[in-house]
Amino acid sequence: PNSSQGFQFHEFGKGNGRIGETRMSWLASFFSNQETRPPGLSPLTFLFFFAVLFTLTYATLRWYQNKAYQDFFKGLQLLQIILLYGWYITMAFSLKESLPFYHCRMSVMAVLFLPDKHPWKRYFIMIGLIGSILSFAYPLFDHYPIGHVTIFSYVVGHFTLFVNCLIYLLRFHGERMEMVDLVTKTVLLHFFLLAVNTVTGGNYGFLRVTPLIGNLSAPIRFILVTLVMVFLLSSVDWLFATKIEALRDYASQEL
Repeated sequence: PNSSQGFQFHEFGKGNGRIGETRMSWLASFFSNQETRPPGLSPLTFLFFFAVLFTLTYATLRWYQNKAYQDFFKGLQLLQIILLYGWYITMAFSLKESLPFYHCRMSVMAVLFLPDKHPWKRYFIMIGLIGSILSFAYPLFDHYPIGHVTIFSYVVGHFTLFVNCLIYLLRFHGERMEMVDLVTKTVLLHFFLLAVNTVTGGNYGFLRVTPLIGNLSAPIRFILVTLVMVFLLSSVDWLFATKIEALRDYASQEL
């Protein structure tokens, strides 16, 4: 080849090299274990979060019976949890933070792995619906920049969990759960999380360090978190038990 062709091939190679370096740099940043600071939040951020939730609610009411829609969000949820736990296992595993015992993580496991008729599935699905909304009302990001796997997992994971839980409740919610059953499951779950926190030193279920009421004593925080959880679960259960037909009728209309 002549010199001009050689120059072109050389420049083409340099260009490909720069693209490869950029990709490697992005991947290194995405999976980094170097803590910095959590992303900043502004009123526009919260507006964005709830605009997306509103849009996903609309879309799910329209397409919750569509198999492709269901499979897409379950697949996205699976991808999110694989990326997060792949990072935990290879880069930053910690008994204090990496176990799947936060409320929303347990809900993700229920979405992905529990049979639809399992006696605990609807309970965890309702927790997931509540938790995914609260996670955007009061975000608690890890100390990493916005382009990190933990931030991706938090934002995409909670949006996806919201959709998957809403799909399940629209498809399978029937009569209300017995209040005794609701309270028993919540108390058992929180005692389990309390034991896990004692062994690991973690803050699963936010029972060790509780947002907004962290200055109260541990027994008071346990009781308050449990009571609030029971109230929210009972409210969601009532909403879907009494309004499910109206929601389904609305979803079946041509909007």
